[in-house]
Amino acid sequence: MDSTEKDSLMDTSEPPELPEEAHHDSIAESKTQTAGEEPMPTEEPETEALPVISPDEPTPEVSSNETDQLKAPAQQLTAFQVTEIAREDISFKTTSVEQYLKGCKWAPDGTCILTNNSDNTLRIYNLPGFLYQESSSLPSEPDTIPQAVVIKEGGLIQDFCWYPQMSSMDAATCCLLSCSARCPVHLWDAFDGRLRASYSPIDRVDEVEGASSLAFAPDGQRFYCGSTHFIRLFDLGRPGRECEKRELKHHLQPSEYRQPGIVSAIAVSEANPKVYAVGSYRKSVGLYAEPDGELISLLHGHRGGITQLAFSADGTKLFSGARQDSEIICWDTRSPGRILAIMQRSVSTNQRVQFDLSRENLLFSANTSGLVTVYDLNEARGENCPMGVKKSWRASSDCVNGVSLHPSMPMVATTSGQRHFDLAGSDDEDDEPDNEDKECCLKMWWLTKETSDCDNNAQVDS
Repeated sequence: MDSTEKDSLMDTSEPPELPEEAHHDSIAESKTQTAGEEPMPTEEPETEALPVISPDEPTPEVSSNETDQLKAPAQQLTAFQVTEIAREDISFKTTSVEQYLKGCKWAPDGTCILTNNSDNTLRIYNLPGFLYQESSSLPSEPDTIPQAVVIKEGGLIQDFCWYPQMSSMDAATCCLLSCSARCPVHLWDAFDGRLRASYSPIDRVDEVEGASSLAFAPDGQRFYCGSTHFIRLFDLGRPGRECEKRELKHHLQPSEYRQPGIVSAIAVSEANPKVYAVGSYRKSVGLYAEPDGELISLLHGHRGGITQLAFSADGTKLFSGARQDSEIICWDTRSPGRILAIMQRSVSTNQRVQFDLSRENLLFSANTSGLVTVYDLNEARGENCPMGVKKSWRASSDCVNGVSLHPSMPMVATTSGQRHFDLAGSDDEDDEPDNEDKECCLKMWWLTKETSDCDNNAQVDS
């Protein structure tokens, strides 16, 4: 593929109308990477047949038996107040295992939310009941969040994602993917938690290789599976081991065209499905083009391994976050290598700390300090100038690792928790462990438009 073809793939000359952004020419230096280690192989379990999923059929915009009664945002939010409306606390320990949440993702139709727990379990929660009531008032105390489905994985869950065409009114589309250490990728039924199908990434010694990241193509027909040095493409309708395998560090390529290491994050542009991004724990971000996965550009700028990637709705921007790295970088995909904005946050551990983008061009980010910070991408101005925080609030006394925006309502979900180590034991039997700063909790927050602009830049809690 020549440079003209690559430029045409990234051409978004007619994106949706967005405020103009000033951008600077800061380009981070490239680095030569070395190969990582292969994960331990394991045996391939049996797979089940996959029910027919027809993403070509039209799907309702909102799905549930009662979703017509759901509250909807009356207007776009650029300045807002935050109210906690629901929460679900999880005990710190079950037997001898310390529990903490590790992220959350709303279903595409907004009827439920999926969480990941350190006990190798995925849990699906329904919306609080008061959202279906005719009364427009918010509860005086946080409501409970009803748990619907529990899915137990065989190992440490590395990544999870919803089927993009998911609708609760079509049972065949209600499914999700998960990958765990040294196990096949699993397709789960979101209604009853049963295993629908398994997809086995096979390494060069004919053993199952564990996947570390997942992403669906926007049409839901295929999904990307990342492992060490490789991207695999599976057809959702063909469980088993058959897939397209793409090596990211082929020895015949010059070093500047290789992306070695564990593939820790994948994102596909909805505006231009021919382009996808790959993040590595070796700190690099690669832009690739379909149909053969040819490299467009390698981006370097993070100080830690990449943990999340996300494209803007119009496909002109790519956002990346990393572990033990306080920066979220906004890249210009029309001029790969150019940085449009840098957002500062608190990430002091190796956890995946999520961020999410709103329709109003706001970016919400979790923080290990317990805050949720909001950035207005319309205010990206100047060269090498980090963006200021538009708003923040304290969502937990512990690390906030997950944040997810509801697809149709002015609501944000957050998850909190992290592993705590007792560095010094106590000889006094009367001394109990300090749990003040430990919180393992799923919370939902309602965003209400502010009537006055005088507090737009106020910090709710610092």
